[in-house]
Amino acid sequence: MWKERTEKKKFEEGFAEEIKEIYALTQDDAGSCRMKGERCWTVSMRLLAHIDGKTAELKQEKKVLQWMLSEKENKKPGKVFRLKKETIYRLKVRESLPKKTIWSNQEIPAGACLLLVDVLERNVKQPQLQELLKEYQKPVFLSLSDTCQLQLNRSLSMFQGEGDWNAQKAEILLDTDEHDDKRADKALTVFRRLQEDAAAWDKKARRYAAEQLLSCAIEWQDEDEDELCADEFIRRIRIESVNVSQDGEFELYYDDGDIFAGHVIIVSGNMEKGLYDAQFAG
Repeated sequence: MWKERTEKKKFEEGFAEEIKEIYALTQDDAGSCRMKGERCWTVSMRLLAHIDGKTAELKQEKKVLQWMLSEKENKKPGKVFRLKKETIYRLKVRESLPKKTIWSNQEIPAGACLLLVDVLERNVKQPQLQELLKEYQKPVFLSLSDTCQLQLNRSLSMFQGEGDWNAQKAEILLDTDEHDDKRADKALTVFRRLQEDAAAWDKKARRYAAEQLLSCAIEWQDEDEDELCADEFIRRIRIESVNVSQDGEFELYYDDGDIFAGHVIIVSGNMEKGLYDAQFAG
């Protein structure tokens, strides 16, 4: 208990003392995580927009609502405050102080996160936020061809759908652009380049996966099986999805053909370096 109280106190010290009242429009469900060695869980929930309760100013820059919970509290349904995605609330919050990230030492400006102090009202009818929510919930599509469209998955910030890859059907996922979440121009450019030579990329990816993972695959075999060879490895795996990020990195996901007991094989690369990693995951 003492350690949990200490962690919560230190966490809250990262926020200004002033308590503000806001109308907040949540984007997605709350999620929680904790660092190694910590007892408490930090809960985070993205906001689409919020309105300052004092000035009535509408702010659409992305903010993250946060609060900290004990192990017991984190297991409760709704993470104590029971907030839902795509819902408008009236809240009491405290703005975060400027700080640097642990991993990259990058400066995070003041107010990027909001500490949730209390929930004053639920399912609020706030016209400006209701209009934003209505617009947000409209489906957005990206056309790959006359017969293939991807739909925006807002929670993943990706366009997603089934498309053609080397004369096979595969799931296509393209990251949205950093400054316009209704477009995926950067990822689409890379995908077009991959798709132009899909057969060659597929052939290289299968061979690369075999080179990197064959010895491990043999270890996974039952004792009474004939030893797996590279050609058999290449023949058995089949494309499942093509993922392209906004920075040009791509991942080709392959069904493992039961080589690794149903795990997926992921081959990573980019247009400059080519293929640089292969692994299997559950």
